Amino acid sequence: NGRIFDTTLDPTNTYLFAATSHGVSVYNIDPASLIGRENNPLNPDDLLDFIDENGDGVDDRIIVNVALPQGYAGIGIDGYFERFNDRVFVTGAKLDSKQNIIPQTSALFVLSFDSVDITNTTVVEQLSLPGNLVRGIDVQNNRTLVALGDEGLGVIDSYLHTKQYLSEQLKLPNDHQALDLAVIPTAVDQASLFAVAAGHYSFKDNKLLDETDNTTGGMYIVERNADEGLRIIGAIDVPTSSVKVKGNYIFAASGSNGTIIIDISNPAKPNIVNRIN
Repeated sequence: NGRIFDTTLDPTNTYLFAATSHGVSVYNIDPASLIGRENNPLNPDDLLDFIDENGDGVDDRIIVNVALPQGYAGIGIDGYFERFNDRVFVTGAKLDSKQNIIPQTSALFVLSFDSVDITNTTVVEQLSLPGNLVRGIDVQNNRTLVALGDEGLGVIDSYLHTKQYLSEQLKLPNDHQALDLAVIPTAVDQASLFAVAAGHYSFKDNKLLDETDNTTGGMYIVERNADEGLRIIGAIDVPTSSVKVKGNYIFAASGSNGTIIIDISNPAKPNIVNRIN
């Protein structure tokens, strides 16, 4: 039970980790475990239905449900499978009775999963975060990016998972709320680039609000370099809630506006090239 806000896969594509209104759920999505087994194999069509062979009322593909401390909901999630660690980073917040985020309850959690027994989990870290909400997250090497709502884009030093801290922060113009982010690939000798989606969002309904009002959000291209830190170098005035980057293109969800495709071959001059409804 509960709403799924975000998901990520492990490197083997066997396990799906989901951030939910009750914490984190882990699913075994490898079809071979059910249709390729020697005894009583299922048909592929059976995978579309509820599977409860042990009769416990829970789908057998749910391996474990992990409750976050203090009743936190999981909002965003990303995996960290490096340096012999099997961990997931989860942005979380407390929800009120109407399933909206309670302001100033944003936090980052690090969960460690036993590589032998995935049902064995440990909360490694809980870091309080600023902002009226928290959502998107990206973990790479020793840094974590988080979307902090009215506090913009946050960069967390994650070299030590047990002693993380917010090292840099950039608020967006016009009080726009950062909802999601993605890394834009660059050459090793170039500054880092990020795409940041901004808009009004309802966690109760899990959707973007006011997307036809271009004053409520946008898509920002943020540069990070050693001399100037974080700075905005380009923007598109279209509210967005989720973002993915592929090559020189940004694919951004914009509610009833559909999917916005943005050419970023020149990051300082992003250009909408298509919309998909």
